[in-house]
Amino acid sequence: MAVGFGHKRCGLLRRLLDPKIAGWITSLAMRPLLGILLLGLAACESVSSEKIEQWKGTQKGPPKIEEALRSSGVAPGLRAEAAAALGDLGMPEKVDEVMAALPADQRWEILKSLVPIHIKAMESAPVPNARDARDGLFSVRAYAQPEQQKRSTSPS
Repeated sequence: MAVGFGHKRCGLLRRLLDPKIAGWITSLAMRPLLGILLLGLAACESVSSEKIEQWKGTQKGPPKIEEALRSSGVAPGLRAEAAAALGDLGMPEKVDEVMAALPADQRWEILKSLVPIHIKAMESAPVPNARDARDGLFSVRAYAQPEQQKRSTSPS
């Protein structure tokens, strides 16, 4: 009995794979699962400083940046850059929401990189951006360890 492939485009699969496997992959029941798998693979873009900057200028960028902040598989320094980028985009509430949901050890690792980013912006950015950095620094202060909280509020 020949295995039906349902569509002419599946001819390549038929030639490359055993007919039973190709038939199973292209069956109507498997198509949605295969589609979800392929979408998941396509969404797995690696995160880099350059991509975070690029995403800041796109319509689909903010959700990608938020996902980079949420993902424990992303380096803490890049997660800090993602948090700062969300602040730059006027989405500090997203940073607060994500940081509140993270385990304390992950938050601390992110903060070690995020605080210097905010301090640099406060020192060198135009006044509106410096204010945003100050506000961002103040909002994440609650997640710092007690001795770090005192340092962030005491005069220099």
